Amino acid sequence: MLIGKMTVLRRFIVLLVILPLASSLPPHTCITPSTDTNLPSSINVALDSVVKKAPGTGFAEFRNPGGVNAFGRCTGAHVGLSCADCLANAAAIFRGNCGNYETGVVWYNSCFLRYSTEDFFGSWDAQPIYLILPSTQDAQIPIQDAVLQLAQTVSNMAVQSGAKLFAAMDQAFNGLNIRTMAQCTQDLSTSQCQECLGWLRDNIASNCGNKDGCRLFHASCILRYSTGMFFI
Repeated sequence: MLIGKMTVLRRFIVLLVILPLASSLPPHTCITPSTDTNLPSSINVALDSVVKKAPGTGFAEFRNPGGVNAFGRCTGAHVGLSCADCLANAAAIFRGNCGNYETGVVWYNSCFLRYSTEDFFGSWDAQPIYLILPSTQDAQIPIQDAVLQLAQTVSNMAVQSGAKLFAAMDQAFNGLNIRTMAQCTQDLSTSQCQECLGWLRDNIASNCGNKDGCRLFHASCILRYSTGMFFI
């Protein structure tokens, strides 16, 4: 596991984690420990609201200026009960691991949950946090160029999809099927969504290589490809 931090403009923190898909660790991060004894209860209020509302609509926000903000999102077709279970599990990870931290993010295949004492809404690069999960297996044939082209196509589709900011597609390539998926959080504008997905695309070549699958998660967008099938 590789973990690195570096300071960027506006003194935000970037966290990079590269893990194999087979890792048993839950994909989450907690940032900036706090001595505020009231913080855990404030986090619980924000999480409870989002976990309750998001499964019915696909996403939910909890805005609390000066307090804890939260955002929850279902991935693709994962709505209703499957999303509710996923978000509940994500919230449990926060309560068990991030109760005294100012920021927490959990990425799952079926959902995404985030909270912070910072106002992150409508700004994809605010406190940028990202996670890259390459497969442990190389593709049978060179696919990187095709993946980069498909990542561009599916990103454009997501940006043009309206309020969902989501798209997925299958493409035959030299005897393989490459499935790609892109999604942004609904607090972003279409231009911000394009920028966020573009930033992830720029990380494919250096971090995913010629692997047969790779998941790239940012706190505001997701990009994924695989030569195997995954549920969307």
